[in-house]
Amino acid sequence: MFEKDHISFRGLGKKHFYLVASFIGIVMLFMASGAAINIDEPVHYDQAKKVLSWYKTRGKDTSCLETPRSNLKFYGQSPDNLSALINRLFAIEKEYQTRHYLGWVFSFLLLWVTGAIAYEISGSSLAGIVALILLFISPSMMGQAYGNLKDIPFALGYAWSLLMILRLVKQMPVPRWKSVLLLGLSIAFTNSVRIGGMVLFLYLALFFAAWMLIAGKASGDVYKNPRWWKQILIKALVVIGIGYFGGLIFWPFGLIHPVKNSWEALSVMEHYTISIQQIFEGTREWSTNLPWYYLPKWLFISIPEIVIAGALLFVLALYDRIKNHQLQALFGYGMVAFGLLFPLVYVIAIDANLYSGWRQMYFVYPPLIVIASAGLVHLWQHLRKPAQTAMAGISLLLILLPVIHMARTYPSEYIYFNTLAGGNKKAWSNYEYDYYWHEMKKAASWLEKELENNNSECKVASNFILSAYFPDKKNTGFEYVHFYDKISADWDYALLGVNYVHPWQLKNDTWKPEKVVQTFYHKGNPTVIILKGQDKDAREGYTAFRDRNFERAVLKLSTALEKDPADLQIATYLAESYLTLNRFEEVRNVLQKAKTKHPFYEPFLLLDAKLEMKKKNHSEGLEKLMNLLDVNSRYSRAIPYLIECYENTGQPEKAEKLRIKYNI
Repeated sequence: MFEKDHISFRGLGKKHFYLVASFIGIVMLFMASGAAINIDEPVHYDQAKKVLSWYKTRGKDTSCLETPRSNLKFYGQSPDNLSALINRLFAIEKEYQTRHYLGWVFSFLLLWVTGAIAYEISGSSLAGIVALILLFISPSMMGQAYGNLKDIPFALGYAWSLLMILRLVKQMPVPRWKSVLLLGLSIAFTNSVRIGGMVLFLYLALFFAAWMLIAGKASGDVYKNPRWWKQILIKALVVIGIGYFGGLIFWPFGLIHPVKNSWEALSVMEHYTISIQQIFEGTREWSTNLPWYYLPKWLFISIPEIVIAGALLFVLALYDRIKNHQLQALFGYGMVAFGLLFPLVYVIAIDANLYSGWRQMYFVYPPLIVIASAGLVHLWQHLRKPAQTAMAGISLLLILLPVIHMARTYPSEYIYFNTLAGGNKKAWSNYEYDYYWHEMKKAASWLEKELENNNSECKVASNFILSAYFPDKKNTGFEYVHFYDKISADWDYALLGVNYVHPWQLKNDTWKPEKVVQTFYHKGNPTVIILKGQDKDAREGYTAFRDRNFERAVLKLSTALEKDPADLQIATYLAESYLTLNRFEEVRNVLQKAKTKHPFYEPFLLLDAKLEMKKKNHSEGLEKLMNLLDVNSRYSRAIPYLIECYENTGQPEKAEKLRIKYNI
């Protein structure tokens, strides 16, 4: 195959694979040292400490099983638990640093395993090296390598299990005990992160059946031998025993009822009920209502162009192997393709609840990388030297696109949109941007310098759990606030991520409040703002409103709104105060002006309805409420008013249905 008019890589071997992997691993180690804390880490780490307490108290402390909002009891989250255990055993103060170094271990192993799968199928070190590089330069996934201790480790377990199934099938009809035990361990690890790893038992059964149909006869009459079937059954039971029960060891909920609770957790994950508002294709929608193509669209716009090109070229590689009857390679690539396509088709078919990009589906990406590397290497091997030189140049340029992005945007490199999507500039306000809140690290660093010599008491508000960056900050209190409701807290500084700001406001530039002293950008897109010094009139107006002193609230809030017309909650509390005082014209005036800043803000639309209802115009109020629910179908604050409107418009049966549904 490698003739004189080809650039030959025949000399490439495992040592070159090791060298490339080692270089990438060292780079990743440095990146782990400065990684950002993501929005989930404080919650998951707190759950991990509760899990340790469950073991320490021998099940007496059940706080890890009481997770009605986060549903974390349904996750094994063994990597999170391991990080908490390491910190406790060695009394490590920088707890999140431990998590990030542990994330480095899992993400590096994921790179290694992905390269190993590519090598296992093709027998080519070049394919393994290409797979290593392609995965490393994929910012959307590897940008979360250090803080995401669920999706990345689950992807590792999934890829490791595919690798072991590949090896086990290649060893048929007599699989080695080493492969059997390692397969059991790999599935156990996958299940210890998320019980969804149970699908790997199905894969094993399907691939075994495929081997029986395709290659079984070539092995003679071994499948007719009862002793052979006995050995296969014993080994299958060993895999199932280790893979299933081994995955429960660090999972309290699973240990309590190993069968019942495992299946309950699996059901919860397949039909996750927690819905989160997402920006997708320029509009805001609940994650449970997103279109079927949400996942493939996100994949298409957020993975490097060279990976997409390689995946398309894989068709040529597949055709060539079919033409040359390369059965073993075909079987291997078929298994990897199944590992990619089955989950994608399945989650679309069951209308799974996906959000925050495609991070819950990271586990399908290593198989895609293997396929892409096969496509690229196959084309390379069939080109002559001049064409190979051109391909090398084009590939280098395509690799540089994400590499330059990663270098410029670290530690927020996961916010990546390829040129097919128009890049990050076009994606901002059209898709979820910094959904994992890495950009908050910049704001935290700014605040740390700002308060470096401050010895007086300071109050900081944020829509991020900011105390994660300041675990031992003296004289500083942190309070969580929503972006739109910063008036409800008393603060000296407010650090606010632009997440969850409505895309209409982002596109029309009506979102930014007054008194912004610092704005942080990611590739020219604003991501975090810092406000210094809360407006006294706003705070006193809110306090008066809370205390039902509406005359004073009107006085203070109207003054505050003149100073900051973009503050939607000031306008909301002011209009609500006017409404309580039956000053209907002032309510209309406030809402009319406020809607120029955000015409789809739910509290404004609810006030429209309440205004009509207070005037006894329940039919008009009902119409306004329907408009509100068209904007936000899950806006629960509208339900009591909807019931009242139904009752006053001769529709008591609809009112009763809502009472039953919402237990009112």
